[in-house]
Order: sequence, then C-alpha cells, then structure tokens
Amino acid sequence: MTDGYGVLPTGASPVPATLPPDLGDVATWASTAGHDWLVLADPDPEQLLLAAYFDYGLVDEPPARLDAAARLCGALRAELQRPIEIGVGEVSVPEVAVELEPSMLGLRIRGRRAAVLGAWAHLGELFERPDLPADAPLLPRQINAWDRDLATHAGVSAMNLADMPIHGPDGEAGLQLSRELLAHLDPRRGAVRHVFITNDPTLVGVGWTADPPAAPAPTRPAMYLDRRPALVLCPPDDGVVLSGTATPGADAYVAGFVMQRLIGSLLDRMGMQARLGYEYIPLRDAFYCCFALNTNDGRLGGREVMAVHDAVVAHPEPVPDALIEWALAAYGPSDAVDHALRLRTSGRTGNVQPTADGVRRALAQIRASVHLPMREETEPLAEQAGYLLWKHIDEPGATSSSSMTGHNTGATTSTPTP
Repeated sequence: MTDGYGVLPTGASPVPATLPPDLGDVATWASTAGHDWLVLADPDPEQLLLAAYFDYGLVDEPPARLDAAARLCGALRAELQRPIEIGVGEVSVPEVAVELEPSMLGLRIRGRRAAVLGAWAHLGELFERPDLPADAPLLPRQINAWDRDLATHAGVSAMNLADMPIHGPDGEAGLQLSRELLAHLDPRRGAVRHVFITNDPTLVGVGWTADPPAAPAPTRPAMYLDRRPALVLCPPDDGVVLSGTATPGADAYVAGFVMQRLIGSLLDRMGMQARLGYEYIPLRDAFYCCFALNTNDGRLGGREVMAVHDAVVAHPEPVPDALIEWALAAYGPSDAVDHALRLRTSGRTGNVQPTADGVRRALAQIRASVHLPMREETEPLAEQAGYLLWKHIDEPGATSSSSMTGHNTGATTSTPTP
C-alpha cells in the first residue's frame, strides 16, 4: 500500500489488544472514535493542555528526506503560536512546544482555554490542507554522543546525521516534503500510531478528533537491532566510554542511572574528574544508553575504557542494594507517564513502574550487549571474547557489502534484513 509520503510497512501488525499501562492516580486512559487519549490528573482551569504524539521520529527519516521533520516542527510551532481572538478586542497566544525525538514526534499546546481550542482546531485544518509557512526556522537537530554506534543499531537516518554539515532539500522542494509528512501523520488517515493528551476529561474526542481513522494504525515492525557485544569506530576526543541496550521500559531507564554511578565512581578512583553523561534513546524495540564524558580533558584513552569494561562488564562486583534503592527513589510520576506514553504510542508493551529485580535484569542486558570504542587496547576483545568489529556502517537490509566481522568464527557477516 502506498500513499503520498511513501510505502507503508507491509508486515505491520494492527493495533494491539493489550491494555495501556496502568498509571494509578497520576493519569487515566480513554478511547474514542478509534483514538487513544491520555488524561492527566492535573486539571487547571487557567491552563488547558492538548497534545498529540506520533510514532514517527528521526530514525524514520531517510537521508533523502533529511530536515523534513525538523522543518515541519518549526512551521507548526510558528503557525499555531499565532495570536487568537478570545473575546471582543482581546487576544491570547498559546504556548506551543514541539518535540522531535529518535522515535517519536510530539506537539503540545497549553494556555488559556479559548486560545488552546482555537489552535487545536487550526491543527486539524492543517492536517487537511498542509498550508505551512515557508519562512519558518528548522527545529535544531538533536546531537547524539555516538552517531556511528547508533547506525549499527538502526541504520543511517536523520538521527545519526545531526552533527554533519549537510541538509536536505531547501525552498519549495523541502517544504513539499514537510507537507507530505504532515498529511502522512494525520490521525484520521490511520497511517501512523498516535496518542492524544489532555488535562480536561471533557475534551476527549474534541473537534476533529471525533472523526475516526480510515484504518487501524499499524505497529511498526521491529527495526534491525544487533545486541551482540561489539567494537565500533569512535573519534578519540568524543569521550565515549561504552553503550548498551536493554528491554524498553522503566527498569532499563533506572538501570542507566545505576550504570552511570558505577562507571563514574570508577573514573573518579582513576583520578578523572570529568563529569560522566548518561544519554538514553528509546528505539521502540530497545532502550539504548550511552555513557560519555561531558567535558573531555583528553585523558580518556583505550586503557581507561578497557579498565571500565573489565570492572563493570567483564568482572562486575555485586551491585549494592542501596545504590539500586537510590535510583528507584529518583523515579517519579512524570517518568511513569513518559514511559507509558512511549510504549502506547509505539504499540509496545512494557513496565512503567521499575523494580529492584527488573533493574538488575536490565543491567545484565546492558552488559551483554555492550559496545566499546575501537582502540588499540580494546581491539583484542574481538579475538578473546568474540566481540564484533564494526569497521563499516551499512544501511540495514543492504546485501552488497559487509559491515561487521565475527572474529570468533573468522567469518564476515552481512547486515541481515530487518
């Protein structure tokens, strides 16, 4: 099946029959006209919220359509923040926030009730007739700590081209790509999974959202995610220590903070005072986390990376209960809502309330899938432990060239079809 935007996944599954994650008193779920709604339990008569989140992100944007989503987000923010008349001689400007993430695109409208409802009605009009302003600035690109490593998991896309000085089509050609994407995202079309959000339960099904989608939105098939340990090219001045993946959900999110504390404490004992950052990226089928120095002073070499690997991956000591309890205590209601939204938008199942046992399982998954920067000191792991060597990055599904070498068998392996 094709549309104006492209070819829809032929192997996609329909909307899952599973119930959305339970959020207790924080929020409730509703469904009307075939659309999912997340109703937040924070009614505010002065500040209404209406939002829409879509199962589409930077990982879904191929290089040929580079900047289409960034241009669309910039145009929508400019268009929906126009002053709206709310009374005789009185206008109000709603607050519009756009979020363009690796696997999700979000649009939030907040402000005085009449202004928000007016902007929401205008959004429905734009879906039908994508008349976008031509002079709107592009949303700034999201910079990732280790773009080449992300490509080994999800292929080459706008997600890992962010720090390169290249851009997609400009002018009318670029604007047309953004128009096509907006039409593709229209919830009434049924091509992309989505979730609406409000803090007023009386607005479930408001306006154009009362129109049912033409078909049940599909759940995207799993992307290529090789979770075997590997060595990946990385510039020596990027400060990357390691990355890993785990099952999506709250346990993996909390496990990342535990791993950050374990690595950071070890670096401190090694005399390195630079701050260690924890970057997490939900990739639908996996929770990707990367640990890198926020301020690299040039002392993070292959020897230090190998020392971290030996201490926290190859021969880890038992993680103290107190450390896991500390990480669990920092997990709050807003985190649960965020994970519930991501899981429901992508059609995946998972937990939104982490547990100590679940965090320990996620830590084991991160260790079992660890990727290290390729250095003279780390490369022996290819022979000693069978770590893959990613010397080239090919688009998942490519069959013309090889991208990784399995040293444990001596065989060269092509990137498998997703």
